[in-house]
Amino acid sequence: GVLCPNPIGQDWLIAKEFLWWATDGSGMKLRRGFREWAAASGAQEIQWSCPANDERVKRAYGRSAEPTEIIYSEYLPCA
Repeated sequence: GVLCPNPIGQDWLIAKEFLWWATDGSGMKLRRGFREWAAASGAQEIQWSCPANDERVKRAYGRSAEPTEIIYSEYLPCA
C-alpha cells in the first residue's frame, strides 16, 4: 500500500491498498495489519481494491467499508 494526500483536500490522508493475497487463510490478519499501519501513519481513510468479479472479497469488505467508486484499468504497451 501507499499513503497519499487526497487531491481535493491535502489534509486528508488516504492509505491505498494495491494488492494483498494470502493462500494460507491469513488474509484477514493481513487486512488488520494494514488497517493498523494506516491508522498509525495518520491516514483518515483506507481505499481497498478487489477484482471486479470476486463476490467473496466484496462481502468481506462490505462488513466495514462501502463502495465509493469503480476503477477501470487501461494497460498501455511497454516501450
